[in-house]
Amino acid sequence: MEEARWEVVATAPVAAATARVAAAMEEARWEVVAMARVAAATARVAAATEEARWEVVATAPVAAATARVAAAMEEARWEVGATARVAAATARVAAAMEEARWEVVATEPVAAATARVAAAMEEARWEVVPTAPVAAATARVAEAMVEARWEVAATEPVAAATARVAAAMEEARWEVVATARVAAAMEEARWEVAATEPVAAATARVAAAMEEARWEVVATAPVAAATARVAAAMEEARGRWRRRTVAAAMEEARWGGVVATARVAAATAPVAAAMEEARWEVVATARVAAATAPVAAATEEARWEVAATEPVAAATARVAAAMEEARWEVVARAPVAAATARVAAAMVEARWEVVATETVAAATAPVAAATKEARREVVATEPVAAATARVAAAMEEARWEVVATAPVAAAMGVLLAFDRKQWTSL
Repeated sequence: MEEARWEVVATAPVAAATARVAAAMEEARWEVVAMARVAAATARVAAATEEARWEVVATAPVAAATARVAAAMEEARWEVGATARVAAATARVAAAMEEARWEVVATEPVAAATARVAAAMEEARWEVVPTAPVAAATARVAEAMVEARWEVAATEPVAAATARVAAAMEEARWEVVATARVAAAMEEARWEVAATEPVAAATARVAAAMEEARWEVVATAPVAAATARVAAAMEEARGRWRRRTVAAAMEEARWGGVVATARVAAATAPVAAAMEEARWEVVATARVAAATAPVAAATEEARWEVAATEPVAAATARVAAAMEEARWEVVARAPVAAATARVAAAMVEARWEVVATETVAAATAPVAAATKEARREVVATEPVAAATARVAAAMEEARWEVVATAPVAAAMGVLLAFDRKQWTSL
């Protein structure tokens, strides 16, 4: 009993530690329950997310289709309701076209003369070397210019009339919408305008080749300066040629060709002077020729692709003819019909894409519900962690006190055995 008396003393710390552990576990018991709900909610969220993962992919086409429909409706918003302004814009276009009708002439001679001058310049461009071909090229350019003197029409009246027509058509662009013939012509032209893509591709290849050649062309400062002066003189002369009008050229030809000859000579003089000055400065090395070869190849390749622009011009002419024919037939309901057709086309195109909206919404709803349900349950994670920490601390504190449990149990067993013997003897 004396031995047990010193062992029973350890009962109080053990009881205190056991009480603290029990209190911490009782406090944590209501918090640990949330772990199961958190796990279940997480599983539901994962399942809903996995189910929705293949359905949410359709969001991008839905957004694209919605954007196209919005763009079509936005474009149609400025066209719907054009009543009196359609007639006014049509009258302005008719007046501008009537005014320009007497001015827009001689386009084919201008194009032919320009083509001949461009061909001569292109031919001369490869011959501009510091030798006799410079003089020959200059002579050919001068001959082409003299030959084109009676044909090259300046574009000032044409440009002015075109600018007026463009301004009137730009002003009327949001108001005037042609009838079914215009739509048919534009639909027919839509397949022809696609021919511009090879032109763009060829232009890109030419640009890439020139960019690649830019690092290879070895030209000294005099070469660059002379080339710049020649280009500036040619650009200035080309601008002067283009600024002349058909009416001015015909008027000039009617009073005599002296003024035109003087202008051609004045335009040729800077080019000849620049070429003469460049004759002693231009140096073409083998690397220049090698770098120019890819550009020439790309240009030759693009030459057959640029021909695709002719159907575009023809389609534009047909559209213009249809608009001229429909000029007196346009009514306020035509813009509405055209806008409705575009909106309908956009909606028909989007018909297979918008179907995914309901699926996305249906898939998003369970995810949102599960997320909302889990949001309240996940909050319990922090109390669970805190309670676990407290339980661990209490058990760590009790670890050094529970060691006395075995002697206490042995002493209690001795006392109970002695007590039973006493009662038995009594």
